[in-house]
Parts: sequence; structure tokens; C-alpha cells
Amino acid sequence: MKPIIISTLILLISVLIYACTKPSNQAAVSILSQSEEIIHQSIKAMNGSLLDRAHISFEFRGQQIQYHNDNGTFEYIRNFQDTSANLILDSLNNEGFSRYMNNEKLNLTSEEETSLAGGINSIIYFAFLPYALTDPAVNSSYIGEVNIKNKTYHKVQITFDQEGGGEDHDDVFLYFFDIEDYSLDYLAYSYHVHGGGIRFRAGYNERNANGLIYRDYINYKADPNTIDFDMIEEAYENGHLEELSKIEIENLTIHSSKE
Repeated sequence: MKPIIISTLILLISVLIYACTKPSNQAAVSILSQSEEIIHQSIKAMNGSLLDRAHISFEFRGQQIQYHNDNGTFEYIRNFQDTSANLILDSLNNEGFSRYMNNEKLNLTSEEETSLAGGINSIIYFAFLPYALTDPAVNSSYIGEVNIKNKTYHKVQITFDQEGGGEDHDDVFLYFFDIEDYSLDYLAYSYHVHGGGIRFRAGYNERNANGLIYRDYINYKADPNTIDFDMIEEAYENGHLEELSKIEIENLTIHSSKE
């Protein structure tokens, strides 16, 4: 079980009951199995098993991020200085979320905890994709093969169960895996918070840190009123997306606990 998306025993039991009672559909089973196999192959290609037991640190947009995981016992830590020069430390672990300002723990509302926890969780989620996509709260389906920039990709759609799927469980993702080496070169998502929108990310600057493969992404935005999310790769191919930002991981170091 990956710690990035928290699930419960009730969710697992519900999934098993549904699987046993839903109408037989061999084609759907085949498609789901294919999408899961593609995800597993991509995690294998990035050497994602290192993330099961590892201590990792990196920088992201001026923030110091730490990832600690020991087979599900996890903690994500974020250190940064706010606009008033206060030293902020965020900690998200199996017990919940905490924020410290100048070494003093703050009293947060449940809404504040959820929002801030989602922020650091999102950084880890995107930094180590597709590692989180085997979590029980993830629903995957195989869309088919598509061409992007003269290469062929497996197109996989991801949705999340409401229970165990996190604050943004109703977001829809599309992942594009190279059919030859299973690298995750592109992804897109449609979200609903803060007014909603569409994003598309193109991977670049792939690197290897002690065996772990990771990359940066160019982040594009699309107008949901004029762009069909289901065909977002065609909008990218035709130059109809606007570059918004770069998602860059800096100074990443990793120490695997398997040693």
C-alpha cells in the first residue's frame, strides 16, 4: 500500500464485494488488467520499488522537501520561509498533519489541515509519478494507443474513489506511457477546485538518482470551453495549449533503506 493516497479496510471490502456482485463483463476486465499492467511496467521502469523504503530530499520552488517511507510508515516534511520571514515546517505522516512556525506548533482548523496537507501531498504525488497509481483508491482504464510527437503511447485514464481518494478525488487524469520503455512522458488532468481547469504536462530533463528515474515537466493550461479534455493530446500536438510554468525538482538525493 502506498502512503500517498490513504485508504481504509472498509474501502477494500467494498471493492471486493462490488467485484463479486457486478455483472460479468470480460471485455472490461481485460481492459482494466491492461491498464494496471502498464502502470506496473512504468513503475518498474522508474525503479519505483526504491520508494517503498527510502529517505529522499529535494528542492521545489524554494521549499525543502523530505520524503521518508518505510513500507507504509511515512512522513513528508516541507521547510520554507514565508513572506514575513517566519520559518515554516509542515509535517504529514500516518497520524495526520502539523504546521510549525518558528518551532511553535500552530492550532489549525480541520479545513486548514486538509488544504495544507493536500499541498505537500501533491508535491510528492507529482514528483514520483506513477508510483502512487497502484493505490486501492485508484481506478484505471485503458483508452488505447495514441501518437504524440511521432511516438506511440498507451493512454490510460485514472479516477479516484471518494473514500481514500483525497481532497481532489473527483479529478480525472490521463497518462501517456511510451509503448516501448513505459516512460511517463505526458500527463493531463481536469480539476474542479478554485474554479476548475485543465492542465497538460510534458516531461523533460529525465535523470537517475541512485537508480530512481524522475523528470521535470513543462506545465500547460487549456481553456475547458474550447478544448476537449478527452483529446487533450491533440490540442498539445497542434500547439493549442498555453505554457504556464515549469515543474522542476532540484538537488534530489536518495538513500534507500533497503541497504
